[in-house]
Amino acid sequence: MWRMKSTTIIPIVVSVNGLIAKSFDQHLKKLSLNSWIKDPIQKAVILETARIVRRFLSLQP
Repeated sequence: MWRMKSTTIIPIVVSVNGLIAKSFDQHLKKLSLNSWIKDPIQKAVILETARIVRRFLSLQP
C-alpha cells in the first residue's frame, strides 16, 4: 500500500506523573523530533491527570 519494506515500533510511554524512560531521547531522535518536545508532552500528561482527578473528586455520592 505505502511501498514500505519494514516498520519499526518505537514506544513513547509517559507515566501519569510525567516520568519518561531513559531511552526517550533516543526514540525521539529516531522519529526526527528534537528533545524540546519532551516538556510539552510531560506538561500535557500532568494537566490531563489533574483534570481527571478533579473530575473524580467533584463527584457527588
